Amino acid sequence: MSSKYFRCGDPTKKCHLSVSREIVKEDDLPECPCGNQFCQDFREPVPWIVGVSGDRAKMAYGAVVGMVALIILAIIWSVHDPVPGMIQDFREELSSIEAEVETAESNQVQVESFDEFPSTVKEVATQVTSFLTRSDEAIKSNNYDAAKKLMTRSGQLIGNIKDLENSLPSGTPGLAGQITESKRLSGSLSALKVEVEDASAPILAESSEHQEAFDGLLSSIASISDRAMNLAGVKPVDPRKLHAESLALLDSSKKNIAASVEALNGIEAPKPPVVIKPPEPPFKASEADIKVTVENYLVESLILPLVKKWAGEKHFKDTKGIYYIKSPAKGNILIDVNPNDDGFKRLAKKEVDLFFADRDPTGAELLLFGPDYKESRAVAEIIALNAMTLWVHPENKTNNFEVGKPLGLKLATGAQGSPIRRRAGLFELKSDNTLDNWGEAAAMDDKRVLSLGFYHQEGVNARAKRLAVNASGKAQSLKPSRFSIATEDYKYSYRIVARNQPNPPNGVRDLMSFITSDEGQEIVAAHGYVDLRLGVGPPPPALVLVTIGKVLGRPNLKAGDLNRISTNFRFAVDDDRLDLKGLADMERLIRLLGMKYPTHQVVILGFTDSDGKEDANTILSVKRANSVVDILKQSQVAAQPAGLGESLPVDTNETELGKAKNRRAEIWVVKP
Repeated sequence: MSSKYFRCGDPTKKCHLSVSREIVKEDDLPECPCGNQFCQDFREPVPWIVGVSGDRAKMAYGAVVGMVALIILAIIWSVHDPVPGMIQDFREELSSIEAEVETAESNQVQVESFDEFPSTVKEVATQVTSFLTRSDEAIKSNNYDAAKKLMTRSGQLIGNIKDLENSLPSGTPGLAGQITESKRLSGSLSALKVEVEDASAPILAESSEHQEAFDGLLSSIASISDRAMNLAGVKPVDPRKLHAESLALLDSSKKNIAASVEALNGIEAPKPPVVIKPPEPPFKASEADIKVTVENYLVESLILPLVKKWAGEKHFKDTKGIYYIKSPAKGNILIDVNPNDDGFKRLAKKEVDLFFADRDPTGAELLLFGPDYKESRAVAEIIALNAMTLWVHPENKTNNFEVGKPLGLKLATGAQGSPIRRRAGLFELKSDNTLDNWGEAAAMDDKRVLSLGFYHQEGVNARAKRLAVNASGKAQSLKPSRFSIATEDYKYSYRIVARNQPNPPNGVRDLMSFITSDEGQEIVAAHGYVDLRLGVGPPPPALVLVTIGKVLGRPNLKAGDLNRISTNFRFAVDDDRLDLKGLADMERLIRLLGMKYPTHQVVILGFTDSDGKEDANTILSVKRANSVVDILKQSQVAAQPAGLGESLPVDTNETELGKAKNRRAEIWVVKP
C-alpha cells in the first residue's frame, strides 16, 4: 500500500507545519508535533506525485503527461483516425439542436390582425340601434310587456358585446416565449460553433484532410442559426390597439344599453284590472241567422269590416273571440275564427253557412261535400287577393329570389302556428324554427335573414328591401304589386274565397253581392288587400308588341299604344273553359271595356304550359283565346284572338301549380 502525503491547514497557525506549508509523509508523523488533538481535521491530502517530487509536481506532471500522451497517440494512430468520429459527434449534437428549432418553428406564433372584427362590431351596433329604438317606443308608451322582452334582449346584446370584446387579445400571446426560445437555441448553436472551431484548428493545422467536413459542419450550424434567429423576428401586433375605434363603439353601445335598461326598469307593471263580469252577447249562438267562420288573420283585417258595413251595425266580441253582429235589417250574424284549419269540414257538415278561406280545398276535403259537389260560383266566390312578400335588410346586396335556389339566409316566418308560417308551408318554403319574428322588422334586425310578410300589412314607407321573385329560369322576376297580384303573375299571390252551402240562407247571397260590389271592393282596397276592380298595367314585352301588331295588321305599333288589363283568364289542363275567377272577371271586363275603352281594339292573347309539342301548344293557346273572344261576342264586344303557346311563362312548368298559372289568356286594349 502506497504512503499518503499531506500539508497542515491549521487556520490558527499554531503548528509550524501550517506556517511552512511543508509536505509531510503520514508514516513519518503519525502524531501532531504541536500536540493538537484536532490535527487530523486540518490535514490537507496532496497527490502522490507531488509528495514524491517534493512539490515539484508541475515538472513531474508534465513529464508524466507527455509520456502518457505519446503512448496514447501512438496507440490511437496505430489503430484509426479519430477525427471522423469527432465530426459525427458534432453532427449528432447539431441534429438534436435542429430538431428543437423545427419544433419551435412548428409552434411559431401566428400574428392575427382580426380584420373581420370591425364588420362584426357594426352588425352588433345595428342590432343595438334597433334595440334602442324599440326601447324608446316602449318607454314613451309605458309598455310594461314590451319592456320585459327588451330587458331579456338587453342581456343577450350585452353578452354578445362581451364575447366580442373577449375575442380580441391584448398583444401577441406566446411571442415572448418564442423570443426566449430563439435566444436559447441561438446560444446553443453559437457555443457549438466555438467548440467545432477550437477542435478543428489543431487538426487542420496538421492536415487539410478534414477541411471539407469541418466547413460543411460550420455551414450547417450557420444555416440553422439563421432559422433560430428568425424566430425572434416576428413583429408584435396588439389587436386591441389596432381596433381601438371598434372597441370604443362597443363600449358606447354598452353604456347606451345600460341607460335604456335603467329607463325600462322604471316602467311599472300594470295594476291588475278590476274584475268585471263581461257583458252578455246580444244573442245566443243558436239564434244566429248566418254563421261564418274565417281564417284567423282575415277576421279583423278584412271580413269583419266588410260584414259590419253590410249589416250597418257594430260588433260584440266575447271572451272566446267570437264576434256577434245584431242587425235589424240583416239579422243575427255570428263570426268565429277557424283555429284548427277545419273550415271545409265544418262547412260540409253544415255547422256554418259561410267560410272565408285563403287556400283551395284538398281532394279529401272536397269528398266531404259528396260525389255531386262541383266548384262553381254558386258555392264559391273570390272576394280579394293577397300575397306573401319577401324582405331583406336594406344593406343586403340581394335583389332577387329565385325559387328553388338557396340564398344562404335564415328564413324568418314567425312563431309556430302563426299565419305567416302556415302560408310559407303552403308555398313549400321551409321555416327556420329558431326565428320567431317575421315581416319588415325581422329583416331590419338581422342582415342574415330573409323575412316573410303579408302584402296587405305593408306600409307605404318601408325601410327594408322587398325582393323580386323569379319562379323559374325562364320567367320574368316580379315584385308584388297591385297589378302583378291581380293578374296572379307574382309567384306568391293567392286568392281569398268565400265558400257557402249549395242552398244558403238569403242573407249569404246578399252579403256576397255586397262584398263583390264596388262599395265592398273599396273596403277591400282600403285594408291593404288587392281588390277585384280591373285596371291597366305596364307596357308590353317586345314579343307581345310584335304579335299584336301582326294580328291587327299594324306593324308600327308602339308600346304606348297598348295596355294590359289587370286580370288573366286561366284554364284547366287541355281545356279552354274559364276557371272560377275568370268567370267573375269576365263580367267586370265587359263593363270596363264598354265604359273606358269603347273605341279601342281588343286582343286576347293565349298561353299554355310546356306539356306537349310546341306546335300543338300554339294551336291550343289560340283556341283558348278564341273561347274568350266568343264569350265577349255574346256581349257585342269585338276582340281578336292570338296565341304564343308556351312562350313567356310566369311560373315554372315543373309543378302542377306552376303549369296552372301558365295556362292563361291576357287581355290587351289597343288605341285606335
